[in-house]
Amino acid sequence: MPQRSRDSARAVLWTLFAIALVVHLLGLYLPGGTGGPAFFEGEDKLGHMAIFAVVVAPALLLGFPARLVCVLAAAHAALSELIQHTLIPRRSGELLDFVADCVGVLVGVLIARWVRLASGRFIAGEDPPGSARFRR
Repeated sequence: MPQRSRDSARAVLWTLFAIALVVHLLGLYLPGGTGGPAFFEGEDKLGHMAIFAVVVAPALLLGFPARLVCVLAAAHAALSELIQHTLIPRRSGELLDFVADCVGVLVGVLIARWVRLASGRFIAGEDPPGSARFRR
């Protein structure tokens, strides 16, 4: 991949990562709403899963160490549920939300791996998909 294309890809990934991180934090820490009707049972669990997946995938594609990303994301999932339960008005911490958050971490890892394999290259550098860095 030419250097200019790689730089453009990294700039897009950094932008996506920054936007995803802001949405992630707002989604977890804003006070709860009016509690309107859900479209389907478990809708909030899907949201929890998504806000973790959209942060983990670009972080991994940018080359952050996978173990570190996964451990920090899982720790943040637990901490965010505790904070929601104790400090944020109209929010509650739930074990199933934590489980959904962790599933989101896994989904983010799978998305990053799929993107790397589908693109045929490692976006953040020259490491091929079979390298040790890819498996972390």
